[in-house]
Amino acid sequence: MGLVNSVNKSDDLQRLFDKTETRVKMSHHPCGSLKSFVQFLQSINESIFYKKKWISCFSASLLNCNFKEIRQGLLIVRTYDIKFQYVHNDRIVVLLWPLHGLRWYGRNRSLFLFESGSRCKLGPGLFVFKCKHPQKLIACLEKRINSLSYLYHNTTFITKS
Repeated sequence: MGLVNSVNKSDDLQRLFDKTETRVKMSHHPCGSLKSFVQFLQSINESIFYKKKWISCFSASLLNCNFKEIRQGLLIVRTYDIKFQYVHNDRIVVLLWPLHGLRWYGRNRSLFLFESGSRCKLGPGLFVFKCKHPQKLIACLEKRINSLSYLYHNTTFITKS
């Protein structure tokens, strides 16, 4: 449990999520109302098709260093980042971690965790999520990382002479 206690050098992540300024208006969310969004969070645990793109969404709970639930929300693996969104005081709070800022990630039967580096907006830290299908989440994350790696290595750069 040494790494878990190193999250932002604090035993409590609550202050991080109460001070987050990144917010999304309800009108920008596909579900419309707050009640339907909460129902959506409770029902989803697989990849969904939205706006002609596959988006991998997983119902997840963010845990603190004592493995107690801080927030329940939706963990989304997107093309270039991992997004966690949850409802707090009738607002949707969005947290983002770019894939290039992850140091490592892993899972067990019910937990998904990753360490973010200093290139992430939220800074370095270890983030632990409880979810039903962490193996599917890891598979999706690896697919995204491998496709980005393939694009990076197979892109030709044109430079002026």
